[in-house]
Parts: sequence; C-alpha cells; structure tokens
Amino acid sequence: MSLAGPDQIKAAHEGFWNWIFEENDGPNHPLNVSQGGEAYKQLGNMLIVAGSLQGAGQKDRSLRIPKGVESIFVPADNVVCTKSEGDGSTDQELITKANSDIQGAAGNVGISVNDNPQKVDLLEPHLFTLNIKRMIDGTCRNENGQPTLRGRQPPIDTMAAAACYYAVVPAKDLASGDRIKVSGRNINVTYTVK
Repeated sequence: MSLAGPDQIKAAHEGFWNWIFEENDGPNHPLNVSQGGEAYKQLGNMLIVAGSLQGAGQKDRSLRIPKGVESIFVPADNVVCTKSEGDGSTDQELITKANSDIQGAAGNVGISVNDNPQKVDLLEPHLFTLNIKRMIDGTCRNENGQPTLRGRQPPIDTMAAAACYYAVVPAKDLASGDRIKVSGRNINVTYTVK
C-alpha cells in the first residue's frame, strides 16, 4: 500500500521541478550537492530529495527528517520537457517527448534502503506550469547547444510535461545511519540519515 496517493505524488514531482529551477546554479544547487551536504525540500508531510545530473559522478548527502514528515519522495530518473525549450508546441507534443525521454530509464533505475531494493514506480508524463526562476547550466538549450528562450530571461512560466521513476520511502522506517541509494542512467546518489 502506498504512503501517498497519485495526487500527492504528482504534486511532489511538480514541486521537485519548480524547486530545481528556483535555486541558484553552482556547487550548492540541489543537483550538485555532495560531501555530506543536504539536498531536499519539505512539501507538507513529505520530503522531496534531489538526484543529480546524468554523468555527474557519485553524490554523498545527508538527510535530516523533520518532525511530522511521513514519507520521502525519491525520484530515480527524471525528465521534464518544456515549450520554452522547444520540446513541443502543443500539450500532446510535450507528453510524447517526455514519454520518449523517460523510456531509456526503464530497467536502468534502482532505489534501495540499506541495500534492500525498494519498489520503483513510473509516474507517467503529466502537464503542469513550470516557473523557471533561474537558469541551470545545460538547460534551456536545444540538441545543438543553441539557447531556446529566444532572448527571454527568467522568470518565465512555461507549459511542461514531466515523468519519473520513483519510490516513496516511509520516514518511520528510517533511523540514523540508514542509507537511501539512488541509481539511474549515470546517476549515483547516496543519502545517509542523520
């Protein structure tokens, strides 16, 4: 039985992407944090943890679970496609692109708690409005590396479609020293509970 319903999972995923695009780029960005740093955000009674960019190497992070948190949303592989990046001009084109982008992750993701594999589910592509408050290196460019915002600068609201493989880990089952490991397509992140 899932700790969170479909609406809460979708809200957590949308919250994840808005969080990722509101933080300043650099070594302290949630996707880049390592060496015991913290990279998570609370949304109601759920914590959302950040993964990493593909090929960014091993990331070792700390996880402090605030009082009242019931579960941890752990994305293993994430994609987001936006109109502003030219991923599609219609909602259906965005959904199709997100579906295509997430396909390569099938069978290539894993989430474990203390080396015990967790059930990983697919959150199918869903539409939402993404508020891009900050640029992140490697985003807002097409396959040729050309800028896609056409001279516009954040903040920008854009229609987006996102999908991910994820697990929801019960917070009550975690104790100090426990480890959540996330692996995906060239993604390798370990969270150690403090």
